[in-house]
Amino acid sequence: MSSDREIFDSFLGSFRNMFVGTTVSLALIGFSSSFEIMGPYVRFIGFINLLMVVYMGYLVYTNFTKRINKLEDVDTAKLWRKWAYMSLIYTISMGFVALVFFVRKVLQVSF
Repeated sequence: MSSDREIFDSFLGSFRNMFVGTTVSLALIGFSSSFEIMGPYVRFIGFINLLMVVYMGYLVYTNFTKRINKLEDVDTAKLWRKWAYMSLIYTISMGFVALVFFVRKVLQVSF
Protein backbone atom coordinates (compact mmCIF):
# COMPACT_ATOMS: atom_id res chain seq x y z
CA MET A 1 0.00 0.00 0.00
CA SER A 2 1.33 3.41 -0.91
CA SER A 3 1.81 6.04 1.74
CA ASP A 4 -0.33 9.15 1.78
CA ARG A 5 2.61 11.29 0.72
CA GLU A 6 3.34 9.09 -2.32
CA ILE A 7 -0.29 9.32 -3.42
CA PHE A 8 -0.32 13.11 -3.12
CA ASP A 9 3.03 13.44 -4.91
CA SER A 10 1.69 11.29 -7.73
CA PHE A 11 -1.35 13.55 -8.01
CA LEU A 12 0.81 16.68 -8.12
CA GLY A 13 2.99 15.11 -10.81
CA SER A 14 -0.07 14.32 -12.90
CA PHE A 15 -1.41 17.82 -12.34
CA ARG A 16 1.92 19.28 -13.48
CA ASN A 17 1.79 17.13 -16.61
CA MET A 18 -1.64 18.58 -17.36
CA PHE A 19 -0.17 22.09 -17.19
CA VAL A 20 2.72 21.16 -19.46
CA GLY A 21 0.39 19.46 -21.94
CA THR A 22 -1.85 22.51 -22.00
CA THR A 23 1.10 24.81 -22.60
CA VAL A 24 2.29 22.70 -25.52
CA SER A 25 -1.22 22.50 -26.97
CA LEU A 26 -1.88 26.22 -26.80
CA ALA A 27 1.57 26.99 -28.20
CA LEU A 28 0.97 24.68 -31.17
CA ILE A 29 -2.45 26.17 -31.79
CA GLY A 30 -1.24 29.73 -31.35
CA PHE A 31 1.80 29.46 -33.58
CA SER A 32 0.21 27.23 -36.22
CA SER A 33 -0.36 30.23 -38.46
CA SER A 34 3.42 30.65 -38.67
CA PHE A 35 3.65 27.43 -40.64
CA GLU A 36 2.62 28.09 -44.21
CA ILE A 37 1.98 24.61 -45.54
CA MET A 38 1.75 22.59 -42.34
CA GLY A 39 -0.39 25.08 -40.36
CA PRO A 40 -3.63 23.06 -40.38
CA TYR A 41 -1.76 19.90 -39.39
CA VAL A 42 0.02 21.65 -36.52
CA ARG A 43 -3.29 23.12 -35.35
CA PHE A 44 -4.87 19.64 -35.50
CA ILE A 45 -2.02 18.15 -33.45
CA GLY A 46 -2.45 20.91 -30.87
CA PHE A 47 -6.19 20.26 -30.72
CA ILE A 48 -5.71 16.50 -30.27
CA ASN A 49 -3.14 17.19 -27.55
CA LEU A 50 -5.63 19.48 -25.81
CA LEU A 51 -8.24 16.70 -25.91
CA MET A 52 -5.68 14.36 -24.36
CA VAL A 53 -5.11 16.90 -21.57
CA VAL A 54 -8.85 16.98 -20.88
CA TYR A 55 -8.98 13.18 -20.75
CA MET A 56 -5.89 13.09 -18.54
CA GLY A 57 -7.54 15.60 -16.21
CA TYR A 58 -10.62 13.40 -15.99
CA LEU A 59 -8.47 10.39 -15.11
CA VAL A 60 -6.49 12.35 -12.53
CA TYR A 61 -9.67 13.56 -10.87
CA THR A 62 -11.40 10.18 -10.77
CA ASN A 63 -8.34 8.24 -9.62
CA PHE A 64 -7.46 10.79 -6.95
CA THR A 65 -11.01 10.92 -5.57
CA LYS A 66 -11.05 7.13 -5.35
CA ARG A 67 -7.91 7.31 -3.22
CA ILE A 68 -9.37 10.12 -1.11
CA ASN A 69 -12.42 8.01 -0.32
CA LYS A 70 -10.13 5.31 1.10
CA LEU A 71 -8.34 7.70 3.48
CA GLU A 72 -8.95 7.31 7.19
CA ASP A 73 -7.74 10.80 8.17
CA VAL A 74 -10.70 13.15 7.70
CA ASP A 75 -8.63 16.36 7.74
CA THR A 76 -6.30 15.10 5.03
CA ALA A 77 -9.28 13.97 2.97
CA LYS A 78 -10.85 17.45 3.18
CA LEU A 79 -7.64 19.12 2.10
CA TRP A 80 -7.05 16.70 -0.75
CA ARG A 81 -10.64 17.01 -1.94
CA LYS A 82 -10.01 20.73 -2.52
CA TRP A 83 -7.08 19.82 -4.77
CA ALA A 84 -9.25 17.32 -6.60
CA TYR A 85 -11.91 19.97 -7.22
CA MET A 86 -9.22 22.33 -8.47
CA SER A 87 -8.09 19.74 -11.01
CA LEU A 88 -11.72 19.22 -12.06
CA ILE A 89 -12.24 22.95 -12.59
CA TYR A 90 -9.03 23.12 -14.62
CA THR A 91 -10.13 20.14 -16.71
CA ILE A 92 -13.53 21.68 -17.39
CA SER A 93 -11.94 24.98 -18.39
CA MET A 94 -9.59 23.21 -20.81
CA GLY A 95 -12.58 21.35 -22.22
CA PHE A 96 -14.26 24.70 -22.77
CA VAL A 97 -11.13 26.02 -24.52
CA ALA A 98 -11.10 22.93 -26.75
CA LEU A 99 -14.79 23.42 -27.55
CA VAL A 100 -14.28 27.10 -28.44
CA PHE A 101 -11.31 26.20 -30.62
CA PHE A 102 -13.32 23.51 -32.38
CA VAL A 103 -16.26 25.82 -33.02
CA ARG A 104 -14.15 28.77 -34.21
CA LYS A 105 -11.38 27.05 -36.17
CA VAL A 106 -12.94 23.83 -37.40
CA LEU A 107 -16.57 24.77 -37.84
CA GLN A 108 -15.53 28.38 -38.59
CA VAL A 109 -18.30 30.00 -36.58
CA SER A 110 -17.52 33.49 -35.27
CA PHE A 111 -18.99 35.02 -32.15
